[in-house]
Amino acid sequence: MEQKRKFTGKEKAVLAILVIAMIAVVGVGAYIIVSNVNSANEQATATQNTTVEYTHPVTTEEASNADNTEKTGKESKSKTKSHTASGSEKTESKSVGSISQSPVSGKTSKSTASKSTPVKSNTKSKSKSKSKSQSTSKQKGNKIPVYTPQEHTSHASDDVCYVNGKKCYVGDTITMTLNLKTPVVLINYQGYTTFDNSVLEFKTADSESGALTNCKGNKIYYNASVLSGLDFTSTGTVYYAKFVVKKTGNVTIDNTFEVMSDLADDSQVPLSKCTVGIEIFD
Repeated sequence: MEQKRKFTGKEKAVLAILVIAMIAVVGVGAYIIVSNVNSANEQATATQNTTVEYTHPVTTEEASNADNTEKTGKESKSKTKSHTASGSEKTESKSVGSISQSPVSGKTSKSTASKSTPVKSNTKSKSKSKSKSQSTSKQKGNKIPVYTPQEHTSHASDDVCYVNGKKCYVGDTITMTLNLKTPVVLINYQGYTTFDNSVLEFKTADSESGALTNCKGNKIYYNASVLSGLDFTSTGTVYYAKFVVKKTGNVTIDNTFEVMSDLADDSQVPLSKCTVGIEIFD
């Protein structure tokens, strides 16, 4: 039998080098192939995500329509009349052709655009704004009425007492009313009334204007303050009081206003411009 030849040490080394080289070549080739495949996949993905813009060519029919628009787009005027609440304000609206150019065909076409032409209004406002500084007499307030009590049909006695010239009878309960007329609406007032308490006995007091009253000795003090205003411009009763006539005599009930303020500016209202009246009812 023929004996197998054994490789020498050098031959074994050469074979090992060749095997390693072949493995390296195969690995490099595989790496190159894989890289090329990945690159191709990336390019394909990028191509799919890319949006292609498509410009539609202008056809003969579209160009013809553009020409027709240009001819019919000549200045067209439309007038519109709009009436205001007073019926005298007019507005003229005019449509003028505006030119636009197609980026594809280069044709120009006119499309109508609205152009508003203002017209001077001849409207005259009939409503006039009221200034806050206007006279307070025109301002609204709480209108104060005049109080008129009923008089007696019979009397407690035949004994007579004159109060402010009014014939009264001893034993009767009489009523005094303090009336006021002012040129403006008031915001407040204050004063007092004096009487002869040896002849007249004070019983009660009440007010048509919300006045607070307090009787001390022979004086009745009163005052009122209303932010919405106290309207005495047509005459109203400030307050009224009831007295019992104790004996005969001739007495006078007097009044003094200490404060009287204008609603508009809180200024003092001159008493000379007001009318103050005291009435007696038996």
